[in-house]
Amino acid sequence: MKIFYNADIIPGEGAGFFGYLAIDGKRIAGIGYGELPTVMRDARKPSELIDCRGKMLMPGMIDCHVHFRQPGMEQKGTIRSESRCAVAGGVTSYLEMPNTNPPTTTFEAWEQKMALAANDSLANYGFFIGATDDNLHLLKELALTKIPGIKLFVGSSTGNLLVTKPEILDRIFAETGGIIAVHAEDEASLNEASAKVREEIGTEQLTAAHHPLMRPAEACLKATKAMVALAKKHHHRLHLCHLTSKAEIDWLSAQSDLKPLISTEVAVPHLEWCADDYPQMGNRLKINPSVKYSTDREALRNAVAQGFADTIGTDHAPHRIEEKMRPYSQAPSGAPSIQFALPALLDIFPPDIVVERYSVAPARIFGIEDRGSLIPGAFADFVIIDPTADYTVSDQDSAGICGWTPFAGQSLYHRVVATYVNGKKVYDASAARHFPTRVTPAMPLSFSEG
Repeated sequence: MKIFYNADIIPGEGAGFFGYLAIDGKRIAGIGYGELPTVMRDARKPSELIDCRGKMLMPGMIDCHVHFRQPGMEQKGTIRSESRCAVAGGVTSYLEMPNTNPPTTTFEAWEQKMALAANDSLANYGFFIGATDDNLHLLKELALTKIPGIKLFVGSSTGNLLVTKPEILDRIFAETGGIIAVHAEDEASLNEASAKVREEIGTEQLTAAHHPLMRPAEACLKATKAMVALAKKHHHRLHLCHLTSKAEIDWLSAQSDLKPLISTEVAVPHLEWCADDYPQMGNRLKINPSVKYSTDREALRNAVAQGFADTIGTDHAPHRIEEKMRPYSQAPSGAPSIQFALPALLDIFPPDIVVERYSVAPARIFGIEDRGSLIPGAFADFVIIDPTADYTVSDQDSAGICGWTPFAGQSLYHRVVATYVNGKKVYDASAARHFPTRVTPAMPLSFSEG
């Protein structure tokens, strides 16, 4: 047994408090208020007592939106490398998207990822199955306790995993179970906006600053309305990924019958940056859906703070820096954001809000069993945070293969000190070797059928 004491605990259930946490093997054995009782201190070996004075202890984050690139794009990232980034950022569980190569649209592709993660992942894992125009038969047979849900693209993005036929969209909502997580950008609107901007400005003159015009809020809102209508029509659980605009927030806020059928996510890049940052960041900020304007960022932050936005994800999506340095039209969309997301969020929001949106709510919405909160009997997934740090991030700090981070040059004031997965330390900021070389304590996540 190990006891972490003198900690400012943010449990995920109830108010934060000063106290201690005991773990026994993979599980939380107990949690207590105040100073560690002398009898407990005297009964333990020194190696079993970890003094956390001045530090915050909170549940490990559950990132329900990542792209780890394996198989097929290992030059950008692997399950091993990107799970290193995850635990370095206090993320102890993740849900990975299907647009790899081959895409995760068959049982065989899903099983391949599960086998890779069992061998290589430092964080607990689950993998979405992707919808296509021709795999409805498979989607109807999914084992809902083993996958987080179906990922549906109605606007093309990295990997071009896209459902184009209206009749198939309707049948997916009508004939499948579980959760449908949707990338909501209307494809026709994207094509129209892109053609207009290229005609007015010229392809060679385009820069990252034009990205919000190429992928405008109107495309997001149109697709969001269509997906909500299908979810209501068939009474199907829907999770709207990465809301990006005030228009979406305003329209969704005006609907009186969304919850609990429909849940929402905001991605870290859209909370952190806005169009004012394109001149400095360039293609580093080119992601889909686009980072939009300061009024959109304000609306998204308010939605998170007020509880309208249910979850926070990162949409972590690494590309090599040399790819991102190409001209705008040739540079891929996506950024590796998971490693510094939690410290950045804690610089914006109170810790209880971050824990609710980035740990508790993902566990609740996706039915992830025994994770997301610090309660006796739950798995011992937690992170220790130094809330008094003051440091500037550099590309060299990246733990991933791609070797860069959009947070480079930014000052942060919270630092991940250590991360534990199923009771095992998988990240130690103070150690010369931050990550274990042999220990892979991660487990496949289990899901309720929702």
